[in-house]
Amino acid sequence: MRKAWAFQVGLFDESFISNAEDPDFFRRLALQGCEMASVSRILNYRRLYVGRVYRNLAGVVEEQIRAVENIFADPRCPPEVLALREQSLANTYMVGVYDAFLQDETALGQDLIRKVIQYNRSILDAEANRLLEFLVMASIRNGGDHEAVLRRVLAQLPPELEWVTQYCEPAVAYGYLLRGTRDIMWGRTEQGAENFNKAATIGCQPDERYLRLLTSQLLNHDAAFGYEAAQSILRDVTSHLRTIGTRKSVRWLRGCYYVNRAFQSYYAGEYSQVPRDVIRAILDNPQYLANRGAMAILLRSMFGLVSRNFAGN
Repeated sequence: MRKAWAFQVGLFDESFISNAEDPDFFRRLALQGCEMASVSRILNYRRLYVGRVYRNLAGVVEEQIRAVENIFADPRCPPEVLALREQSLANTYMVGVYDAFLQDETALGQDLIRKVIQYNRSILDAEANRLLEFLVMASIRNGGDHEAVLRRVLAQLPPELEWVTQYCEPAVAYGYLLRGTRDIMWGRTEQGAENFNKAATIGCQPDERYLRLLTSQLLNHDAAFGYEAAQSILRDVTSHLRTIGTRKSVRWLRGCYYVNRAFQSYYAGEYSQVPRDVIRAILDNPQYLANRGAMAILLRSMFGLVSRNFAGN
């Protein structure tokens, strides 16, 4: 970013006692009209440590909330953003819930999760899937024994949420499925196989939420390390999925990956890649024959290739 933008919004707010000044700074830039864009590449690696402890966690959470509320209190805040206030507050408190239970600050964690529910009760819908999914993702993020961490966190839920613990086993199995996938992606094949086996032993089935997440990770890996690297991971992961899932789920994954890759190639102007990926998607999932978008980019990319050949001649 240009230095002028930093001075225009007043640099970092040093009144924050935690790292809340970082998101606060970028939110103020956005409200000021600074245009931003994402880069779909891995730019750095970050090492995360198991058992990290926050001092004054209650204060850290409140500072994060203050940073969020500052944005919603700003008269420049667009209505469509303002409509997300309660969801944003719930998400911010939810991070604090996990950290509090992880540090055995049970009373603080219970207070925070009640605030989460106050702002977004839907996390308890459908057997508390959204709550459990967040806890599983958080428990595997830093590495370590996610099963022990998850059981420890769920044991500290307030009495009115004790019913959530009955879904602990499926959540643990889902964690092993995710860990196995991450291991395969980072070349830890033996460890990955072990985690897939544990998921199978508990009785985990790859559902659509997992398959969509895996598709996204494959596309990211493809962008960062290339097509062949992503293909290698796809082969390894699907070999494990065939033992714990169904052929239908494997074909759904492959079809979803290839059709999304085709769209990415098309919008990047890489037309030569599109027909191959669309055809592969159709072979795995014939329903894509009825997908107007997939058929449109197939025909347009082929027309584009023909046009380029004529222009070259």
